[in-house]
Amino acid sequence: AFYLPQPDDTGHHLVKRQVRSIHGFTQREVNALMSVGALRWAGGRFPARPVMLRVQRDVSIPHESRIWQSVTLFVPPRFWYRKKIAEGRVRETDSPENQLRKNLIENMVDITTASFRRIKVANAEWDVCKVHLPKQISLNNSEPDRRLGVFLHIEFAKPVAMPLPSFGHSSHFGLGQFIPVRD
Repeated sequence: AFYLPQPDDTGHHLVKRQVRSIHGFTQREVNALMSVGALRWAGGRFPARPVMLRVQRDVSIPHESRIWQSVTLFVPPRFWYRKKIAEGRVRETDSPENQLRKNLIENMVDITTASFRRIKVANAEWDVCKVHLPKQISLNNSEPDRRLGVFLHIEFAKPVAMPLPSFGHSSHFGLGQFIPVRD
């Protein structure tokens, strides 16, 4: 399942969380979702009571667009920078753009005419964000829970549908979401 936070029109506040599964949910899974009493962030300081608005059984047809843009940071699955990102030392084969290209190809998106560019965040082309770590990794602290991500703008020659709602590291928890942009 994908647990996708949905921002308001300004992009500053979360107003919804969409839970989506490509394969659908069983009645038992729907009951489990409906039984959640509170979601807690920041060590429980910010509890939110979820209210299920609707269950949509039909999978909607993905939007097509020539231009797609990040709504949340795309965090490449593989580390893409060397130790000193400020010096611009990046592994070009593992750049965020190349890793997203690979994700799209693996999901049957024709990228032959696609162009990718980064969108600046404040004064940088990247930002640091917290990522989800499986319990077995969290216990032994072998991997940092913060990674560098980027906002990307993708332009195709013809309209394209994105097969998944998000891509990259922690995409099932809201990172790497792209939205269609009107020309």
